[in-house]
Amino acid sequence: MSRDDTDLRPPQQARSRATLDRILEATEKLLETHLMDELTLADILGEAGVSVGSFYGRFKNKEALLPELHTRYARRLDVGSVRVFAPGRWEGRSLRWRVRKLVRYAVLTYRRQRGLLRALSLDWRIHPERVTPSVMVNREAFHRLVASALIGARDEITHPHAEAAVRFGLSLVGAVCRDQMLTGPSGHPQPVDTRASERWLGAELERVLVAYLESDPELVTPRVDPPALPDPHPDEQS
Repeated sequence: MSRDDTDLRPPQQARSRATLDRILEATEKLLETHLMDELTLADILGEAGVSVGSFYGRFKNKEALLPELHTRYARRLDVGSVRVFAPGRWEGRSLRWRVRKLVRYAVLTYRRQRGLLRALSLDWRIHPERVTPSVMVNREAFHRLVASALIGARDEITHPHAEAAVRFGLSLVGAVCRDQMLTGPSGHPQPVDTRASERWLGAELERVLVAYLESDPELVTPRVDPPALPDPHPDEQS
């Protein structure tokens, strides 16, 4: 999908860009306590402090916000990952240290951006066409970067297929975080603070991932070669 395929009309000046940022920031804030389907245009405009005309000067409808939210999150992820996964910060570290850091990063990311990630995860599955090629490129690069952080301790990974195991293990972490952290009953936002349970979740994910990567290669019989695994979806990281 090219930029022209989205429903966003690009702002032409700094003031217009600032208005667009307010709309997107307001939407992200409201998503912390509401599902996207529950939000009305009046909710978003009231939170952003912008007029109806300003909104329709940029978007066709409320749903047209989602491609821009995908792009905005991808950019934020790209900037943050360069700092967190800088090679110098991981050099000489053990596999278990790396697993601990990655799992904590994942849990923290899902906690801090729970509402946005919930919306993007659902939208990804229903409307994959809204995710632009540039977002896909950014997300794939992120997943390669995260995987390389574990592969850097390859000599400690005893799984017979180290690279495939790392990718599968990271997908598992993402899937569990989405299931346990993004929603409450009936898919609605978590109504209470769950940091204590998040600490437990992080500890258990560390335990599972370490046990999997350090597993005895003879425990799996017969040994089966892994398929070519695709990179996990953008929202299945961290």
